[in-house]
Amino acid sequence: MSFARIFITILLLFILRRAFKWLKMIVDARSIGLPMVFVPMDQTNFLWVLLSSRNRFRLQSLLPLWLWKRLSITIPGWELFEPSNPLETSPTSRTEATDTSFILVGLRTYDFWTADPQVAHEVLRRIHDFEQPRELEFLLAKFGPNVLTANGDQWARHRKIVTKVINERISKAVFESSIYYCRRILHDVLTTSPDKSSSVETTMLFDKLTQISFSILIGVGIGDKFPWYDEEKQEPEPPYQMAYKDALLTYVNNAFGVAILPPRLLNHWPSWAPGHKKMRTVGRSMTEFCMRNKSLIDQEQNRIARGETSTSSNADFIALLVQASQSGEDSQQSLSENEMISNLFAFTAGGYKTIAGALDFAVVLLARFPLWQDWLIEEVDSLIPADGDGSEPLEYTTIYPQAVRTLAFVMETERLYGSASRLFRIASGPQTIQVSSGTTVRLPAKTRVHINVVALHHLPSWRDINHQSDPDRFKPSPDAPDEKLFRPSRWINPPGSKYTHFHPPKGTFVPWSQGPRICPGQKMAQVEITTLILCLLRRHRIEPSRLEGETLQDAERGLDAKLQNVQWGGIVSLEKDPHLKFRVSQRR
Repeated sequence: MSFARIFITILLLFILRRAFKWLKMIVDARSIGLPMVFVPMDQTNFLWVLLSSRNRFRLQSLLPLWLWKRLSITIPGWELFEPSNPLETSPTSRTEATDTSFILVGLRTYDFWTADPQVAHEVLRRIHDFEQPRELEFLLAKFGPNVLTANGDQWARHRKIVTKVINERISKAVFESSIYYCRRILHDVLTTSPDKSSSVETTMLFDKLTQISFSILIGVGIGDKFPWYDEEKQEPEPPYQMAYKDALLTYVNNAFGVAILPPRLLNHWPSWAPGHKKMRTVGRSMTEFCMRNKSLIDQEQNRIARGETSTSSNADFIALLVQASQSGEDSQQSLSENEMISNLFAFTAGGYKTIAGALDFAVVLLARFPLWQDWLIEEVDSLIPADGDGSEPLEYTTIYPQAVRTLAFVMETERLYGSASRLFRIASGPQTIQVSSGTTVRLPAKTRVHINVVALHHLPSWRDINHQSDPDRFKPSPDAPDEKLFRPSRWINPPGSKYTHFHPPKGTFVPWSQGPRICPGQKMAQVEITTLILCLLRRHRIEPSRLEGETLQDAERGLDAKLQNVQWGGIVSLEKDPHLKFRVSQRR
């Protein structure tokens, strides 16, 4: 047999094998019994996932409309830009269609997409049936498993220890740190005015809030307040080449990029290769982050072994993590050194970008909706007296529980502009699940399950809730249904209700996930964002900056456009505009 015949035979066998697998996949997908959308590509291809979201609008302008409609729903973050039901413009199977769930079929695999609250609740409740995907390990588990990436009994062990740590002591520390750093924001912003006036236009707010978010998290993470001003920048002590803050910031900012590569590879990146300097810097940051935290853990373990009490009255995540881990009865109930480092990174990386992003949206919303800012200011003035110079201590247990409107503002920001646009799970085995229509669907093992968070947060079930809590000046928009509007008062129940804040139906509000795997840092994030808003509005007002001849309505339309100009890079965030100005004015 000639070489050509051997080659052709092998090629045909390969094609037949792939065709058989593809046909079996189609049969499995059809057996689920939901509408199907077919795309002529592998939607899980690494390069496509990496590059398509960054080039979304370029692809839209280049591709024919019929092809774009097919491919757009394979681009990560499509749920932010496309209709929640692509079946309106795509062919479906002959089974009865639903508005909230469908199967996306590619060349190698298929995905189950849903915006059905009943399905979302079941998927997030059944943590052993629907597990965290392995992909998370490449992003957040470089040093070992942690509470965000682990599954099964391993996850239960991490969860038990981490929930002991992220408690009211941490929330109080976050509250106090938020006030400490917020005062420095206002100092920095107001001192940029040449005449030191009480009103200043600034482009600094976004950068300062990002700086605050990071400083609070690492301060609470290791129990230290870091220098605020650039001229106070820390110098690394031997044998380190980077200060702790710089190492962690470099690593976190690249966690969804080159930091998915092993540190050993990055540290030995060839000098002749493109990106040599950046690769080596990121690799060094990962190495030093691990080294520094091993040192901190060793110090805490030695202190405990000597029977000494904590040298600080403040809560810090890493010390509490060591203490909680060592309180386990045996090694099966504790965390290894690498697992503690991994959880510290998850604590910081998981909180930094998401909280900073929420703060960006919150500032734009404050400026865009003066009605709601006035509504918040009424609460701020009732909680914090006007006398004093603004440096008086505020008590967490007194102020935070009474910040009802401010927390409602935070919750509404998370509903419409939350950092998670989807939640991703993998079926650990064959599963059955009932959709809202009453139909039971059967999902084969390893089915990729995606919960469309954006669609859930815009369901009609959010419409016209708690209008009795609206400000007197509020008027519903005739141009959009209520669930599309930013209306924080929907979160405040009538006086005498069992709960002060509205509790959404299960499966309809999942910015921090839901069920047993709900984000352990949810309360911490709420405390930080709420406290920073209280502090910003304590003596000041935030307004849109207007160009000469521009009306307030023109400026508000510009902010509306900014709120629509979002980007997806693993999480949802505002497209940064270095020229976007706000006016910060002293009001009392």
